[in-house]
Order: sequence, then structure tokens, then C-alpha cells
Amino acid sequence: MDSNPPPTKASLKAWWSHFTFVQKAKKDSEARKQQDENSPVFGKPLKESLNYASVQISTAGANGDLYVWGYVPVVVAKWWVA
Repeated sequence: MDSNPPPTKASLKAWWSHFTFVQKAKKDSEARKQQDENSPVFGKPLKESLNYASVQISTAGANGDLYVWGYVPVVVAKWWVA
């Protein structure tokens, strides 16, 4: 004999809410994964992504010559300035 009481309207509603939340999270995760696979920046090695989204770090000498020290990701440069 089954000793579990039948589900209530509230428990079914809570289950459905959780179920739909999980399904939406899975769908969103797959969409982000697909988007990252098509992105030239996100989900790629840093060296490769710098070809698409980088900022040059440089200084000018007293004679006006430009000295390039390297490159950093755009998001790092924007964070540093902010």
C-alpha cells in the first residue's frame, strides 16, 4: 500500500515552476554555448582573441617615437580606465 499522500495543487505548481525553470536554463545554456562557438573572442585562447578585441599599450618618447609595450584585452583596458 502506498503511504504517500496525493500531490496538492501547490506542490504540482511548485514542481512545474521548477521544471520550466530548469528547461529554460538548459535552453539558455545551449544558446550561449552556440554563441560562444561562433564568437571570435569568447571561449577562445587569449592569444587568438587578442587579434579581434585588443588595445595597444604604448608610450611616446621625448622625440615623438612610439614604443609599443604589448596588447591587452579591451575589457581589461576599459576596467583599468574606469
